[in-house]
Amino acid sequence: MTETPTHPGTRGSSSSVAGFLRPVRRRLVVAGALLGVVILGGISIAFGPTENILDRFGYAVIPDQWDQPFWQHASVLGDPIVAVVGALVAVVWVWRRDRHQAVTCVIVPLLSVALCELVIKPLVGRQLGGIYSYPSGHVTTAAATLADLVLVTPRKWRWLTGTVAACGAGLIVLAVIASRQHYPSDAVAALLLVPAVMIAVDSLNRPGLAAAVQSMRRSTSRS
Repeated sequence: MTETPTHPGTRGSSSSVAGFLRPVRRRLVVAGALLGVVILGGISIAFGPTENILDRFGYAVIPDQWDQPFWQHASVLGDPIVAVVGALVAVVWVWRRDRHQAVTCVIVPLLSVALCELVIKPLVGRQLGGIYSYPSGHVTTAAATLADLVLVTPRKWRWLTGTVAACGAGLIVLAVIASRQHYPSDAVAALLLVPAVMIAVDSLNRPGLAAAVQSMRRSTSRS
């Protein structure tokens, strides 16, 4: 049996790509698992768009506070203008130190909101108050902005910004549920979607991958 010869450059470049992906493979598995939960939840809701067990439990724990100005003001955290300002602050903060992270800070909110508003919501089709609700756009926007701020914080201080981000995310979740803008499952789905996007983008947007892919292209063109 004759072996098919393989171009040595192609083999080396393929190994370089595999070598890059090996350390981040577990992170990508986590991102895929989080996104998978969001998708499975969406499939379930598409066939039963009314309240599920999680929604009934959430509504029982968090009473209707529609007329309370506090919750209406808190939901402003999910407004697009807040996301734009937050992303700009994160980019300016980290630009000189790590431009790959700066690019990640731009991609994550855009991709998270695009997946939420343009892909998942229309496919699932759940409506509340005449608008698509799964996942929550407000929670997605706020969580993506807060995730940016945690990402650009130096590691030794991330416990602090992480705590602030967790409190902010919790506040916006309570706001959209208490004001009955969303079902609890809408908010939970958004909290899973954003980390999935953040982990995937941050894992792949690294200089090592670009160098490995360029090496593969050069080797392929020579073969």
